[in-house]
Amino acid sequence: MEHFKGLTDTGSKQRDDSRGFTQFKLKEDYEALTRNCTTVCLSGIAAGTPSLSPGLADPKGSKGRGLSGLEKALAGGAVGRDIFMPADLQSNIESANAYKQKEEFRTGLPLPKE
Repeated sequence: MEHFKGLTDTGSKQRDDSRGFTQFKLKEDYEALTRNCTTVCLSGIAAGTPSLSPGLADPKGSKGRGLSGLEKALAGGAVGRDIFMPADLQSNIESANAYKQKEEFRTGLPLPKE
């Protein structure tokens, strides 16, 4: 979580909403292939568990999940090379079995003993 706090600390606060969330503009701009929601997520994983990140980020596992057939066709060979979708990351996380429960991944904390 410290990694993401660092991103918001260097960004600028934009506004709060009625649900209690704060919106920030990060210092680095969004860029579709190199700085996007998936790559930012992976940078957080790398900060917390460096050994886990390379396997999760493997573009060979990218199937363009979430893209329509037309979008995949237009992307050509970029799927599996340059395009790595959030659903591809989720699939890699689930197949890695590094986290036994989704809640453990979501919070970063081990599940309580029953």
